[in-house]
Amino acid sequence: MRLSSSQAAGAEALDHLLSEEHELGGSLDTLAAIARAKIAGDTVVDCGITREGRRRTAVVGSSSPRARLMGEVRAGYGCGPCLHAQETAPTVLLDDVGTESRWSEYIADPSAGIR
Repeated sequence: MRLSSSQAAGAEALDHLLSEEHELGGSLDTLAAIARAKIAGDTVVDCGITREGRRRTAVVGSSSPRARLMGEVRAGYGCGPCLHAQETAPTVLLDDVGTESRWSEYIADPSAGIR
């Protein structure tokens, strides 16, 4: 498989990250921060990594405390953009959470920190 230059750079950064970090949780937080920086530009973006287990879904990495909180609240509702993506496989994009109609209870929950 041939990688694009962007993919190769990402693979190199991931390889470096995993060789430097000794704690998986720290590695996943750093990976989430790298992903956030890659897509954010001038926009405020939070990124979380969620693992779906047999009994529950858990946040295993995040770019910020807010991203971790959002993930934990979302897991409690059992719905949201990350879980939707896990179930259906495509990328899920929310342009404006203020006008988003999917997952309304989760988005409206003030403890999720979404505005």
